[in-house]
Amino acid sequence: MARITRDREGNETDPLISKSLSDLATSHSQSSTHLHPVDTRTLPYTQNEDRSGGFVVILYILTTEMCERLAYYSIMAGLVLYCTSNLDIDQATATTLNQVFSGFVYLVPVIGGFLADSYLGRYRSIYISCIFYIAGVVLVPASAVNFSTWGWTAADTNERRAMFFAGLVLVGLGTGGIKANVGPFGAEQVEIRGKEAVQSFFNWFYWVINIGALIAFTIVAYVQQEISFAWGFFIPTLSMMLAALVFILGRAKYKKTAPKVLYYRINPPVTTSKKIWLGKSNLQRIQNNNNTDNSNKKDSNNNNKNNTNNSNKKDSNNNNNINHSNKKDSNNNTDSSNKKDSNSNNNINNSN
Repeated sequence: MARITRDREGNETDPLISKSLSDLATSHSQSSTHLHPVDTRTLPYTQNEDRSGGFVVILYILTTEMCERLAYYSIMAGLVLYCTSNLDIDQATATTLNQVFSGFVYLVPVIGGFLADSYLGRYRSIYISCIFYIAGVVLVPASAVNFSTWGWTAADTNERRAMFFAGLVLVGLGTGGIKANVGPFGAEQVEIRGKEAVQSFFNWFYWVINIGALIAFTIVAYVQQEISFAWGFFIPTLSMMLAALVFILGRAKYKKTAPKVLYYRINPPVTTSKKIWLGKSNLQRIQNNNNTDNSNKKDSNNNNKNNTNNSNKKDSNNNNNINHSNKKDSNNNTDSSNKKDSNSNNNINNSN
């Protein structure tokens, strides 16, 4: 049963729903969902890392699981009776077929979980499994339909057996892929809210499984035995189609994790030998950078010295030029003054 707690005011609350249950019953338009900030940079999420519609997302997943379990248990409920009454299979063989089908359904999740974690991802695995599942639950009721009432050629017993067995194989593949991934996929949506939210999710998760089984072993089994197997197997067909539709409706709100192979292709793990190699290469690169910097500094200093010497030489040459010009001016002035004095002396002599 889901874990119900009480807040400070005494109202009942659920970890998956931030509002109290009494407030939720009176108002559905307002939401007080509060997400605590979590650093998700280390998680290999591909998209939708921060979503606040947790309750709606969980409702999609729980509905999908309930409809899928209803479809599976509806087939299991009438499998032995259908084989003995409609397919001319003896009781012992029908019982063996029932056990083999059950074992196959519980073996496939090992493969489904591996493919989801390594190559496909949980969302894509569930989506592909739904396609197999729907194909199977279409073949199963098709084997029970009397096509002669529709004006078509009636299928013989061998053809009906072939359709039924093929449908069981596809249903086994579909339910195995869903069983391995839908629970962890749902927990992944609420793990950001803490352990209590994850625990509450799994409580509700097993509740909906039991609800689906209850409907299958009561209402659907009654239809199969009292009305017809065609209608009794048509109910799981509708149920599985509804499950796939509801699951796809929430695709924009799901938090999806990249499979390991794809994630590590993008972010490959660093081994010890690679760390050593990277350390050596980084050290060599740092040394090369230091050597380059030192050589650049030396070239810069040499250039600065050369520029300084050239400028000093230019200044010295300019000073020498100035001194030469000053000397010339001084000599010219002296010669002019001497000439003037000589002329004045000559004038005096002439006057005398």
